[in-house]
Amino acid sequence: MTRMPPGAGMEAVVGSKTSCHQVSFHQRDVPATNLGAGVPAARAAAERLELAARLLGELLPLDAPRRAEVTVFLDFAAASRTDPALRDLAGRAAVGTREFVGLVLARLGSGGVLRPGLRLDVETERLSSLVGGLGVNAVLRPELVSGDDCLEVVRAHLGSLAA
Repeated sequence: MTRMPPGAGMEAVVGSKTSCHQVSFHQRDVPATNLGAGVPAARAAAERLELAARLLGELLPLDAPRRAEVTVFLDFAAASRTDPALRDLAGRAAVGTREFVGLVLARLGSGGVLRPGLRLDVETERLSSLVGGLGVNAVLRPELVSGDDCLEVVRAHLGSLAA
């Protein structure tokens, strides 16, 4: 497994840009790998699922910097309900999150990792809602939901979608 060079961004991993989250991904040390080249199919699938879980973990309060980011985002989202100046940006952020989650799932699907017949639109909403709920609960009640718990739940959910 190789590390992405600083500033490479998530497009080095998923092959596309997602506007609302691109900046924060540039700052993370997320592993990049040639997913599936020369490894058995089961191992490649497991590696892809783990990479997907780690990418989705960028949206969760897994450590102090991400906890701060998610806390600020939740405060921003709450403020956007009553401040019309923030409403459009908050809407774009929500769309961007779903686009990112959908892109991760689409990449897993095109790589043969997901079960055939899944509706990606439904699974995107399910996973987006799961990640959002984990984020809220882990910020508001960290004694009940830890960063490790968040990642374990995301891994379990992705595993339930796997072929």
